[in-house]
Amino acid sequence: MSARYFYFFLIGEGSGHIQSVILAAALFIVGFQIFLIGLLADLVGFNRRILEQILYRLRKLELTQNRDGDK
Repeated sequence: MSARYFYFFLIGEGSGHIQSVILAAALFIVGFQIFLIGLLADLVGFNRRILEQILYRLRKLELTQNRDGDK
């Protein structure tokens, strides 16, 4: 969309095509927000996997300590 404006700007008719710049800027902002949301979702998923591993190891450790205490 912004290439369309720059084309018209270079040939001297850019004043009537400012809507292309506005649309390009809006699409760029939306695309950046989607990228950030995807990055955040990836970090949340990674954090969840780490917490599951910690919980698994903690429960395993508690079970072995309980077995050793029963003897």
